Amino acid sequence: PTISVSTVSARPLLVVVVLWFLVVLGAVFSGAVASVPVPAPALAILLAGLVLLARAALPGFRDRLAAIPLGVLVGWHVLRIVAGGNFLRLHAQGVLPADFALPAGIGDVAVGGGALLMLAVVLPVRKPWQHAALLVWNGLGLVDILAVLGNGARYAVSQPDLVVPFTQLPLALLPLFVVPLVIVAHVLVFVRLRRNVRATTP
Repeated sequence: PTISVSTVSARPLLVVVVLWFLVVLGAVFSGAVASVPVPAPALAILLAGLVLLARAALPGFRDRLAAIPLGVLVGWHVLRIVAGGNFLRLHAQGVLPADFALPAGIGDVAVGGGALLMLAVVLPVRKPWQHAALLVWNGLGLVDILAVLGNGARYAVSQPDLVVPFTQLPLALLPLFVVPLVIVAHVLVFVRLRRNVRATTP
């Protein structure tokens, strides 16, 4: 029998997220992350892809993801204000180059600020303009994070030393934890918006 999404709790996912976070910490502290030959941007894409693959393959997991409140999915992006501010700080300290840190920092702060606006004004989505506003913000946010990863991958190939900080705390949390969940959250928002359109279409 098909289980209604409304009867499924997303709370077990919190355990998965906490375990993921602890595994990342352990991998960084043990030095395992620094020894992985895969660049940090590629790891972020790989981890996000694994979550989305599990969603496609496991109906129970998909139902639990569908039970996550839309406000939680959007609210996760508020962390990008912190990440963006950190990029700008590291650029000011000479740790990260301007053509990476400035677009990444400004973009993250803008998307994170937009998430606050979505939470304050757009959610819950009841009107067409709210649906459109959330769709635009979500699309721009996804494009921004993919552009940051692409720029990071370019540096990983041309100047590998510049991505070394992303194998150490606290920056290692970005490609190994925060960014994969950012990408997944964007995809889930798109799925939710599409589902809402289907539910309201006669």
